[in-house]
Amino acid sequence: MEIVAYIITLVLICGLVVFILLRMLKTIERTQNHHLRSEASKQLTPVRLRAYERMALFIERINPNSLLMRQNLADNVPAAALHRELLAQIRQEWEHNAAQQIYISDESWNMVVNAKESIIELINSSAAEIQPNTVAMGLATLILNTYNNTKQKEETMLDKAVASIKKDIAAFC
Repeated sequence: MEIVAYIITLVLICGLVVFILLRMLKTIERTQNHHLRSEASKQLTPVRLRAYERMALFIERINPNSLLMRQNLADNVPAAALHRELLAQIRQEWEHNAAQQIYISDESWNMVVNAKESIIELINSSAAEIQPNTVAMGLATLILNTYNNTKQKEETMLDKAVASIKKDIAAFC
């Protein structure tokens, strides 16, 4: 009977030791995971901030005011050539920045996509409204007037995208 009591006591002590060791190992694992996440966050933070910065710059670069300032609007340039060049510049900027989507929130990414699409739609609809023999300056003026009139009436998709980016950065930092 005494031997059984010793064996039961020994089993209980071993069980308690195993239980304590398992809890210690889980605590150590949680601490290490927290440390790894903290280190990863420290390394990822600058990358994410640069991604948001690049998307804000993309939005600024496709703003019709900025986009048209970078164009050659000489008297002999046809509107169709300007139309193609504007779309090509937007596409080039987009291709250069599309990979940033993995670092920014889905909401902000969707807002940037919508902003890009709204500018393409503005350019295409303006190009459709002009006469085939119009010069580039005529198309540029129509684009700017349409954009500025819309901006006076309501918040543009570009403004909404920038606001979403700012909101994400404020929550992030």
